[in-house]
Amino acid sequence: MLSRPPTNGAVMLRTMFIFTTGSMKQYTGDWRHRALRHHSAGVQWAIEKFGHVIVNSDGKEVPTKMVVERHIEEDCGFVPTPHDYLLPLKEHPSDWMLKVKTKSVQLMKIE
Repeated sequence: MLSRPPTNGAVMLRTMFIFTTGSMKQYTGDWRHRALRHHSAGVQWAIEKFGHVIVNSDGKEVPTKMVVERHIEEDCGFVPTPHDYLLPLKEHPSDWMLKVKTKSVQLMKIE
C-alpha cells in the first residue's frame, strides 16, 4: 500500500512496473521476487523500458526514476543495490554454487 495517494501517472507506471515484473513471482511467490528488479539496477531497467518520464492523464510529466524508487523504498525501506542482494550469497553460498571453477578453453581456429 502506498504511503500517500499516487498521481495518475504514478498509478500507471506502478501498474506497468508490477505487470512487467509480475512474471518474476512465477519463480517465487514471496518476497524473494524483489531480488530480480527491486534495486538500483532495476530502477535503470525501468527507465530504459518506460523512458525518463511518463505523461499522466492530466498531461503532466512524471519522472520514472522518482516513481520506481518510491515503489522500491515502500517495499524495501530503501533502494538496495544488486550487491546488497548478492552479499548473503557470498557469505553463505550453497554447495552447487561453488562447483563452477575457472576453466581453460581451447579456442577453435576458424578458417
